[in-house]
Amino acid sequence: MRMHAAALNYRDVMIMRGDYAIPAATGTVPLSDGAGEVMAIGDGVQSLAVGDRVTSTYFLRWIDGTLTPELVREQFGASRDGVLAEYLLCSEESLVKMPDHLTMEEAATLPCSALTAWSALTGPRPVLPGESVLTLGTGGVSLFAVQLAQLFGARVIAATSSEAKAERIRELGADTVINYQEHPEWDRLVLDATAGRGVDRVIETVGPQTLDRSIRSTAFGGELAHIGGGGFSDPASQTFDPRVLHGRSLTLRRITVGSRCAFEQMNRAITLHQLRPVIDKVVPFADAADAYRRIQERSHVGKAVVAIG
Repeated sequence: MRMHAAALNYRDVMIMRGDYAIPAATGTVPLSDGAGEVMAIGDGVQSLAVGDRVTSTYFLRWIDGTLTPELVREQFGASRDGVLAEYLLCSEESLVKMPDHLTMEEAATLPCSALTAWSALTGPRPVLPGESVLTLGTGGVSLFAVQLAQLFGARVIAATSSEAKAERIRELGADTVINYQEHPEWDRLVLDATAGRGVDRVIETVGPQTLDRSIRSTAFGGELAHIGGGGFSDPASQTFDPRVLHGRSLTLRRITVGSRCAFEQMNRAITLHQLRPVIDKVVPFADAADAYRRIQERSHVGKAVVAIG
């Protein structure tokens, strides 16, 4: 596979710092998310042909069904050399055909962020038309959730940190946008926006700093899809009070990206609706460190992408 573009996730910053669950050996090629073109195939390959435009999968061998610890350990950019390279040699089961209407840079953003948002919205009980979804921030997962939730006919409430970011989220179609810097008790505004009921689904992408207010924003019987993992190793960031769960009858579900089958289902929806990912910035291969800095500083709106060739 000849790589054309690769996209970063906060997970890649964690690997660089050495605090990711699956450590990468020194010299491991980084990044899990990329898009490119099949240049050659081996004997027995049936699902792909030379010239196919494809993306990597986040978990190399998770085809469908339940995720297991063994499947988790197989990841590009961690246990295996990643996609920030000119060429990638891998099994056909680790690649998925990309939607035809997307550029290589756009398709490179799908394997982790888009699929995580899809999984948070679709299972085990999918968001229904007329229900409400809360997103946090302007990272890749959050903005994909804003876009995908609208495909399901959901009302989107988004919380972010500045008016400039709020305007970008409104452009994507969010119904209500809250500036949490101006309104530290933003969960109260979420309740106001839902007539006191709360939202049916929270896409929680931050971590312990926001978990308490995210729970308070959730409707009775609703679901909190927990994605953000940063900060749980820092005792100073632990602001969550378990007592807020009492009496709310909500489901707290941990999201771990998604399977290859889910990826293919999502791609069909993206193709049907001609959805286009939000890209913060595309940098050349030589400036990949700049993309890392934007993710680490959380200054991005959408996905940071590296153009390879």
